[in-house]
Amino acid sequence: MYRTRCRRKNQGGARRLINQALYYGKCHGATRGFLAADEQNAGAIHLYESIGFEASEEESQIDMRKCGNREEK
Repeated sequence: MYRTRCRRKNQGGARRLINQALYYGKCHGATRGFLAADEQNAGAIHLYESIGFEASEEESQIDMRKCGNREEK
């Protein structure tokens, strides 16, 4: 779990960490990524969607999946 301190929010740390993890996975043969977000955490969901993850249809939690080679920002 990664949590950003309030004074560090919106400085790109979480985005960099996710992009590094995606790059690592891609270099090691991964073709999909998976994240889970609390449905109340709109900031995290927005970040994940901006990177290319899409919410699943399940209602108990929000599973974020990313497939393919969409360019990371």
